[in-house]
Amino acid sequence: MSRPHEMVRLANDLTAGYFGTVMAGCVFAICLIYLATSERPFGYAFAVSSYITAILVIIMRVLSIVPDWVVFMSIVMAIGGVAYTVFSSKE
Repeated sequence: MSRPHEMVRLANDLTAGYFGTVMAGCVFAICLIYLATSERPFGYAFAVSSYITAILVIIMRVLSIVPDWVVFMSIVMAIGGVAYTVFSSKE
């Protein structure tokens, strides 16, 4: 191992492909908890957390760390969070 992404790939191979998926879920949960404790509404926290996670998952997909369904799920969550925030603020 001479590069950082090789270490991540090795960890992913040793855990049968769950390392990237669990890492993305943890990043989403940490961002969501951090943003939900601020004074902003929960929809905003969900939208920002899912957007950050979607970008991270796309980068991890380029490195072949996460499967396709994780990418699709994170993109759908990001679109849903942004749509909820946009449509709920137009009251």
